[in-house]
Amino acid sequence: MQRTQADSAAGEHREVSNPIRVAGQALRLFTEAPPLIEAMLGDIRAATSRVWLETYIYANDDTGQQVAEALAERARAGCDVRLLVDAWGSFTAPNSLFEKMRAAGVQVHHFHAFKEAFY
Repeated sequence: MQRTQADSAAGEHREVSNPIRVAGQALRLFTEAPPLIEAMLGDIRAATSRVWLETYIYANDDTGQQVAEALAERARAGCDVRLLVDAWGSFTAPNSLFEKMRAAGVQVHHFHAFKEAFY
């Protein structure tokens, strides 16, 4: 695999430059978060029919806000947008963040919610 390197103020970031084909899909590997977040936001913003995102940690930081707005915009544009987050891994994110996405049409679900432990 060919790797590319990009310098930034935060340091050096590396990613695999040539996607790998797996089951007919392009798989791109990232070794640093900034290029991954940039690619995720680009993919979300370019979606025309659906965005299904699953994550363990969802934080109410700049990245979380950008992803929330991109998801909400795609839902308002008529895409099927679903967000699945781990309740324990995302416990610091306020419910208002998820409610704002729901109001825009994003289907938000928390798994491993505290109440699920008693079922």
